[in-house]
Amino acid sequence: MAVIGVELPQDTLVLTKGRDFKWTFTNLSAAGKPIPFPAGDLYFEITTSPSPTTWPFTIVGNTATIKVESTAVDLIPDKAKWQLVFLPDAEAAGGDALARGVVKVQQ
Repeated sequence: MAVIGVELPQDTLVLTKGRDFKWTFTNLSAAGKPIPFPAGDLYFEITTSPSPTTWPFTIVGNTATIKVESTAVDLIPDKAKWQLVFLPDAEAAGGDALARGVVKVQQ
């Protein structure tokens, strides 16, 4: 059977109990050159109950950064599913999944 759509590999988002989560990355072109992010929102969406948890990035030019305080990190359960989502400015909801996976909580 054919696969229709983008099948993303499963990655691991490693969180450490009692520690902040910080990550920075640069948007690169197909040629490997830094390029500005398009207008929109970038965030982690984590499956939690009763509703998903979202952690937004701050985007400046070609750089996206995120910092989540340890108190919020500690609320995420081990083996929770997550997606990295980009929501363009013109869209009200939905967006594009860029990565997905499962959380690994380490002590």
